[in-house]
Amino acid sequence: MQFSTGYMKLIHAIQSSFVVLFLTLILVGCGGNRLSGYSAPVTPPQSNGEALGKITRFDSNGNLEGLVCQLNANGGVNLQIYTGNEAAANGILLQETKAILTSDTTDAFFIAQCASVGTVYSFSIPFSVLQPRAGVNVYVYAKSLKSPGQLIKLENSGIIIPDMLATTTTTTMVRFTATTQPQVAPTTTTIRTSTTTTTIASTTTTSTIPPTTSTVAITTTTIPVTTTTLPPVAPTTTTQSPVAPTTTTHPAVVATTTTTTIPIMYSLVVSNSDSQATVTDGAINCGSHCTASVAKGSSVKLQANVPAASGWLAIWQGCDSVLDNQCTVNMNANKNVSVEFIQPVYRRHHPTADDWLYSLSKTEASASYTQGGVVVFYLYRSIQNGRAPLNRCLIPGKQHFLSNTDNCEGHKKEMTLGYVASAQSSANILIQLKRYYKLPTGARHFTGTSVQTPPGGYIFEGPQGFVPK
Repeated sequence: MQFSTGYMKLIHAIQSSFVVLFLTLILVGCGGNRLSGYSAPVTPPQSNGEALGKITRFDSNGNLEGLVCQLNANGGVNLQIYTGNEAAANGILLQETKAILTSDTTDAFFIAQCASVGTVYSFSIPFSVLQPRAGVNVYVYAKSLKSPGQLIKLENSGIIIPDMLATTTTTTMVRFTATTQPQVAPTTTTIRTSTTTTTIASTTTTSTIPPTTSTVAITTTTIPVTTTTLPPVAPTTTTQSPVAPTTTTHPAVVATTTTTTIPIMYSLVVSNSDSQATVTDGAINCGSHCTASVAKGSSVKLQANVPAASGWLAIWQGCDSVLDNQCTVNMNANKNVSVEFIQPVYRRHHPTADDWLYSLSKTEASASYTQGGVVVFYLYRSIQNGRAPLNRCLIPGKQHFLSNTDNCEGHKKEMTLGYVASAQSSANILIQLKRYYKLPTGARHFTGTSVQTPPGGYIFEGPQGFVPK
């Protein structure tokens, strides 16, 4: 039996469809699910013997979430959030927070890892805190309980904070005008039709799939085709009646515009070196360290609060302007501000004993000492690299003197007055301290700045560091 080219293409198409159908059923049965969106890899979390944890995801609102467990973490696990770089590589401390107790049991693998470490806690860092650092890396650390001061980095630290920006949607006004449909003239169409009947015998396809392999055996049956030719059909005539013109008018659409604006926020980090002083500005109340998110263009005025009658002065770094103990910061970028304090030193003299007493108080010592209300110089209150202590020492039964050594050069140490810089600053804003002694015994000493003239009879002995002018 002979077949036309069109019928042969139809046969091959039907055969190919059966093959694709069986292969698709096999592949769908063997396939698995794929997780959508960001999630943490299922690998053992980092551990340091008494704490482990991991960042799990950014949720749909941009909040950073994670899990952590720790032994003896009464009330929660203390966390520190750094951005830009790791904590040990000068990363910016963005926030200190706590992970709270959780009943979430969806991560069975992590809970099993926690069996030898402690209770499971969860944490969530709001996107409003992370948004100013969008596009940079974020690192989460748990504070160690076994080794105070040590930070334990959570798994998946270093991921990029997403940038979720506001968009503006505008609907453009469209005006519709009247349209007139012209009259259509009647037309006559002649259609000649014929009928072709194709009979396709039924076919059976059998696929055998061994239980232990993925090989598909396919049996193909050739389909015989029978062609029947019908006689021609007499032509028919259809006459279309004329269509009357119609007019449709649409009202104008009023344009509407919806605009959503999200303010740009910058991070303000304040570091305070002194636990006895605070830094405040409305919502900011900073002890040693704090972070705040501030809207772009805002002006923040930070006030250093010192103990009453202490006479301390604030030394600011990172301000746009400084007035007394107040720092002004213009928030046109992320800003880091630090403050430390200097305290006054008073000098009193005992004329009979020819003893010079240096004190942090105007009223220390007996009435036999004079000149109690004069500030002779200022000392730093915090110890840092490149600084040395200035100690008040006593030769028992004789005289007071100042020394940079902890053992007071073999004599009695009474107190540490403060700290001096070991060298002049690059900005040349410091002044040198000098120590003098008096003959014949050499037991009497006097310390003053390079612009202060020592009393008569005193000889220069050596420098004792640099202090603020």
